[in-house]
Amino acid sequence: GRPEAREPYADLLSMWITEFSMEFTRDDLFREGQKRHLTLAPVFTVKDLMANEHLAAREFFQPVQHPDLGTLRYPSAPYSFSDSSTAIRRPAPKPGQHNAAILGEELGVSSQEMARLLDSGVIT
Repeated sequence: GRPEAREPYADLLSMWITEFSMEFTRDDLFREGQKRHLTLAPVFTVKDLMANEHLAAREFFQPVQHPDLGTLRYPSAPYSFSDSSTAIRRPAPKPGQHNAAILGEELGVSSQEMARLLDSGVIT
């Protein structure tokens, strides 16, 4: 039925769905839902994502050289096109790396104010 018709039974429905779904693994429940055209999606841990065969086949995680931490695997774009690159050009910035450019140049925060923010722990 419509959502407003289900609302009085939300707690009961939640209990039934939880009990039912506990009989399956996450992946089995997802596959069965796909067969039945149900709106289900698995929830992955970071470890699951890093070991995911589909993402590995798409080369989703790309090696990036970080100046302090060595080679890290960064997630790339969630899409790919045959005639364009989704290569990651540089690592994520270090904390505070762009403070002067963003706060000072873009927002006009003075160097004295940035020093005060740094001393008080507001920025790094």
